[in-house]
Amino acid sequence: MTGSDSELPALRARIAELERELRMLRQQGTLQETALRGFAAVIVQAPVAALVLDAHGVIADVNSEAERLCGLRRDALIGHPLADFVPAERQARCRVALRRCAAGRVVRKAEVLLWGPSAKRIARSMILFPVRDGEGRVTGIVVCEDIRDLRGHGELLQTVNSELLALVRADALTDLPNRRQYEQRLGEEIARAARDERPLSLVMIDVDDFKAFNDTRGHAAGDECLIAVARAIGGAVHRPADLCARYGGEEFVALLPNTDLAGARTIAERMRHAVLDLRIAHPAARAGALVTISLGVACAWPKPGFDGRALQEVADRALYAAKRGGRNRVGAVEMRAPVGRGGGSAGAVGEGAAGAHE
Repeated sequence: MTGSDSELPALRARIAELERELRMLRQQGTLQETALRGFAAVIVQAPVAALVLDAHGVIADVNSEAERLCGLRRDALIGHPLADFVPAERQARCRVALRRCAAGRVVRKAEVLLWGPSAKRIARSMILFPVRDGEGRVTGIVVCEDIRDLRGHGELLQTVNSELLALVRADALTDLPNRRQYEQRLGEEIARAARDERPLSLVMIDVDDFKAFNDTRGHAAGDECLIAVARAIGGAVHRPADLCARYGGEEFVALLPNTDLAGARTIAERMRHAVLDLRIAHPAARAGALVTISLGVACAWPKPGFDGRALQEVADRALYAAKRGGRNRVGAVEMRAPVGRGGGSAGAVGEGAAGAHE
């Protein structure tokens, strides 16, 4: 067995792991539409043909290997249905495969015949998988050669896989880790804190009056605001184990292992001031003339079986209290003597009444 052949089992296992990640993301509807474009960008130098289609099977982008396979330049492919480049006797099967993929299924071992240079037919074993938006709708299809059959490209394929995993784990707008990545880390950090008998703190962060900001300054300005806020709060955490993620909409979350309530509150105040220092004008703000954030801090000493949702609910209540207290402030709560799932009491530091976000 050659060196490249010996790498193949590990590569197959790595690719299978990637497919599991993608499958989970598809089930949760969190794979953003930008991944459709990002996939083609990641593998543009890969030795596999890749075509990015819209949900109707029309070619939206291709890489150079796909150009070679089809015998046509990129501008002659984009905007045309994939079936146009499949021999007549294969077009019905091609359309069936595309319909299945558009319905949310992964189609493997699809033998797609394309016209090659000098009208020579070229057959390839292909894999088709759907790409969904944040609401779970299929927005596109990626068609690529089944890379599990390749030989001699171990290092490049590993790079492709790792970059694609990074792509689907990041929030499309802010580049912070996304909600799914946060939820996975929360479980890991609870287990670690319970084992090491150390505190775990969580900070829920909400941009104040963000709907009013969008209504008065427009959605493009709203996106720029969220990007700037993400950069500011992300820069307020420095330890490798800390995680700052986008939870959804104008909400963010920070996970702070081995951090007690006082330490977490200090970091939350650092985030609050970092956003104030951006000095983003907000003509409809109720807490001044600038964009501000409210934060809720919760700290627990988890024991085995502790449910992370309890920690998040307490942090959310502290955030509500900060909102009711006038916004642009930090609410903090320490969970006392947490037990197993759903257990534990909480002692508030600051106001504890609940109210709506905004």
